[in-house]
Amino acid sequence: MRPRTIAIAAAVAALVGVAGYTAYWVVAAGWLRDGVAAWVEARRAEGYTVEHEGLEVSGFPFRLRAEIDAPSIENPRSWTWTAERLRFAARPWSFDRIWVTLPAEQRLISRRAAGGESVVTAAVERGVVLLEFASGRLDRLAVEAAGLALATPEGETLLARLDARGRRAADATIPFTVEIESLTLPPRVDVLLGREIARLAADGTVVGGLSAGPIADALAAWSAAGGRVDLEQLVLRWSDLSVDARGTLALDAKMRPLAALIADIEGYAEVLEALADAGAIKPRDAALAKAALGLLAKPGPNGRLVLTVPVTAQNGTLYVGPLALFKLAPVVPR
Repeated sequence: MRPRTIAIAAAVAALVGVAGYTAYWVVAAGWLRDGVAAWVEARRAEGYTVEHEGLEVSGFPFRLRAEIDAPSIENPRSWTWTAERLRFAARPWSFDRIWVTLPAEQRLISRRAAGGESVVTAAVERGVVLLEFASGRLDRLAVEAAGLALATPEGETLLARLDARGRRAADATIPFTVEIESLTLPPRVDVLLGREIARLAADGTVVGGLSAGPIADALAAWSAAGGRVDLEQLVLRWSDLSVDARGTLALDAKMRPLAALIADIEGYAEVLEALADAGAIKPRDAALAKAALGLLAKPGPNGRLVLTVPVTAQNGTLYVGPLALFKLAPVVPR
């Protein structure tokens, strides 16, 4: 075959390939639109109210990018979520991995079972959610965000960085990791150690699933069915307090925390002093607790005293070793 003939054949083959892939991309874009429409109809059939103003698909040739204007989802019994715009993307040849760009601003209205509602507005500088599916079900979830600001009834909560990951295990549990850096609590929240938490991280497994409906009812049902969180590691760096713990968390019948942890604690003396200054415990009790716990503490690698003790929560009271520190409130109002 002559070189010119070969060149013409190659050019024709390339054109056919490009035309074929272009046609496939167009078809895939149609699948994406149909998938969004099917998801909306399925949620509506479940009783949700789902609305949006428009859907645009772009990203040719190597991406499928969808942009939805004014999305809103409402569960009439418990919550409503809205945003100005929602963007997500997938590869044209695979829909089992979807990247969702967090909206610059979104709003969540939560309705309490006893009446009333709470409004939280979230703004984020940058953030993405990765959804991975297997056999049509969500299998893995990863969230990365930076520059997060939450406007709540108690004031504004600021978060420099969030990294959270979870997956569905074969036994229906959910192993997870969460890491938060530089958390600033709202000004109207009464805290003992200041509003700045340098680091909060957890690595563990959630046992049991949450049902739909108001969060208080869902947590109560989860707890009644034996739901718990098994923590392989819990890390807290807050002012002078440093905690490294592992154990189990749950809720009692009154929605108060239940805990059975073993913790390595630095800065326990400063916490006791803060509790006394705040009037949570009597100064005399704080002094006695410092003396008793000091007998159990040992010098750590950095020279600070490290207290290794059981930390438990039961019957609405938090205990460090045998010492009862303070009462615990329900995690959500009923």
